[in-house]
Amino acid sequence: MNINENTDLIGFIVWLICSCNLGNKSIRQYLSQFSLKNRQKVEIVVMDMNAGYQAPIRELFPNAIIVVDRFHIVQLAMKAVQSERIKIQRELSDKNHNRVYKLLKSNWKFFLKAERNIDTSIQSGFVV
Repeated sequence: MNINENTDLIGFIVWLICSCNLGNKSIRQYLSQFSLKNRQKVEIVVMDMNAGYQAPIRELFPNAIIVVDRFHIVQLAMKAVQSERIKIQRELSDKNHNRVYKLLKSNWKFFLKAERNIDTSIQSGFVV
């Protein structure tokens, strides 16, 4: 890509952060090629939660709002749900005869389903 004062940054930053495996120094070096005037026009930067990206992006795009991409937010939420489910299972006594433990263990995929995909009928097989 030829970079100059008139290079259009719309949509480009999203591609760069999501599809390139660049380190902090490389991001700073590459994005510094865009003029400050052009970088100040950027309003939103969507990126993953890599802490190494945040410092150069905040510095190079002073007017931009940083937004964490949806994939990483969902991934973080799912890890939290799984962690709590496992924590509850470990806290339960008499694991061999405890009905709640068995439900949590055997129905772990239930907690990962989208609400629209949950069968709420009695025939669903998930009966407490």
